Amino acid sequence: MIKYLITHPIQYQAPLFRFLSKRLNFSVIFRSDFSIKKSFDPTFNKNILLDKNLLSGYQYDFLDHIGPNKVSNIFPLTTQFSKKLSLQSADEIKTICLVVLIIFLPLFLNSRI
Repeated sequence: MIKYLITHPIQYQAPLFRFLSKRLNFSVIFRSDFSIKKSFDPTFNKNILLDKNLLSGYQYDFLDHIGPNKVSNIFPLTTQFSKKLSLQSADEIKTICLVVLIIFLPLFLNSRI
């Protein structure tokens, strides 16, 4: 099972998740559900609610959180990582580490230049 950890449901990623779910044993774990509820967007200075179903067509779960249900550098403070990710084998742990390295190494290198 491939488990993809991401901050929240995002409109442009839902079609990719549906595509992957049809071909792989794939599940998404979200840190926040704020984007599927009516929420205030300071950029537009108004409440926003998407009219698209961002959760249909693939398996997903939400992590419990402590504190505000918003996405920032710190929040949401999520719990249940080990339970929801349920890493069973060394290969799964190596895969997660490799994915994290691929994602964050370029960011780290760019910040050092």
